[in-house]
Order: sequence, then structure tokens, then C-alpha cells
Amino acid sequence: ANVATTYAGYYKYYTQNYHGPFFIFISLPAFAVFGSTILGLRITATIFGVLIFFLLLTLRKKYSAIGFLAVLSFFVLSPSIAYYSRYAMLEIPFVFFTLSFYISLIYFIEKKSPNYLYLSAASLGFLFTIKETAYILTFIFFSYFIFAEIFLYKKEKKFFYLKLIKENSKDFLVAFLIFISIIFIFYSNFFHNLKGVFDIIFSLFFWIDTGTASSGHVKSFFYFINLLIRYELLIFIFGIIGMFYSIKNKKNLLLVWWALSILLIYSLIPYKTPWLLLNIVLPFIL
Repeated sequence: ANVATTYAGYYKYYTQNYHGPFFIFISLPAFAVFGSTILGLRITATIFGVLIFFLLLTLRKKYSAIGFLAVLSFFVLSPSIAYYSRYAMLEIPFVFFTLSFYISLIYFIEKKSPNYLYLSAASLGFLFTIKETAYILTFIFFSYFIFAEIFLYKKEKKFFYLKLIKENSKDFLVAFLIFISIIFIFYSNFFHNLKGVFDIIFSLFFWIDTGTASSGHVKSFFYFINLLIRYELLIFIFGIIGMFYSIKNKKNLLLVWWALSILLIYSLIPYKTPWLLLNIVLPFIL
């Protein structure tokens, strides 16, 4: 319905209706080509599902040959990813930009190229235009860097991430402007509804109330763990093994923090929907 009204020219972002505006606008080309059909409805999510696979290919140098083959295999064979890649909803684009954010961020830290920083900022901006769970993801990543910075300072008596920001301050300013611009453009309905830019703030409070309220989507703490065991058992097991290996060798600690944090936070929130499992599966695959 939202896509139909957008196509007709009078869609406006509403805080209590289908999260952010990104998926509404990005689905318009498919409806223009295929009309109001099942194909038109689902092909956008399918395209993003395919793009995730190609995005994973950029991580080839981060793994051994066997490890990289395992990552690709787990992604292709994941029941939840396969199912929701043909499901007309926000989660697959959210996973795509989450992966894009992660990849561009680690490559920026490694190579110091501003282009990776800009791509990371753009990816984060798109995440905020898709869904309010972007706040949770942002908290997880930033909390990691804060704790990592404290640990590094205590160990080596010098800052790393603060130094990185200081040395690239102009690039960070540009990245922030990219981030803000994407949010402004989408939430203002491409400058047709400026009120929508401010509504993003109120949406946070609405979804906090929704996430903690008693409703039909309230599940037990172990809901996502049960889903992982039932549908993603191999990914869950090998993900845990990978965490122990990473902790022992002090490698890929961001992934460990991300996987454990998102599983814990989503488990603590009473409001649970099955498609949120995708956000947990992604770091376990990586």
C-alpha cells in the first residue's frame, strides 16, 4: 500500500507505519516495470539478497581459502536468508547495508582511505532510513571501539581510534555530511516533506515503547537461540567455535563483540519477530 501511494505521488513518512522510507522508494522501479504483481513486490528484496553474496566476495583476502568457502556456503545455504531474500520486507536491504558498513569500516581502519570512510557513512545513513534497529547496530559498533580504545590505552599508553579520527578529521566531517544528507533526503521525501526529518526522532520513542510493550510479538529470552538451533544450527555451532578461536588468538574481536552483543540485546527486548534473526545470523556467518 505504501509503495502504491508513493507511486501515485502522495506518500509521506509516518513514524508508526512500516519503519523508514527507504524500502518504499527503492521498490518503486520494480512496480513501475512489473506492476502490482508478486514479482514486482518481491524482486527488490531478491536483488539485495544477490548483492549480499557479491559483497561478501570483497572479504576474500580476510579468510583462508577454506574459511572463505565456508562463509559463502553458510550464506547460500542459510534457510532464513534464502527465505527472506524473496520476502517483500526491510530486513534483507538492512543486512546488505550492515555488511557494507562493516566491510568499509574495517578497510578504512586498515588502509586509511577516505573512500572507505565515505562508503561506511553512506551505508550507515541508509541503515537509518531503513529501520530503527540501526540505533542498536550503531551502539554495538561504537561501544566496541570505546572499550577497545580504553583497553589499548591501558596496555600501550596511547590512543589509536582517537588518533585516527584526529588525523582524518576533515574526512570524518565529510563522512558525517554524507550520513546526514542521506537521512535528510529520504525522510523529507526528497524535500517534499521536511517534517519527516524531525519525525525520525519521535519514531525512536515509539519503537522503544513498542519493543518493551506487551503485545502479540512478545517472546521469551531464548526465542532467537531456539531459532538458531532449529534453523541455523551449523552456523550457530561454527560461529561459537570461531569466537573461541578469535578470542584465543586475539583476532576479529569486533565480530565476536558484534555477534554476542546483538544476540544478547535482541534476546533482552521482549518484542521479537522471526526476521530479526537475519541480523544475528550475519556476524555468526562472518
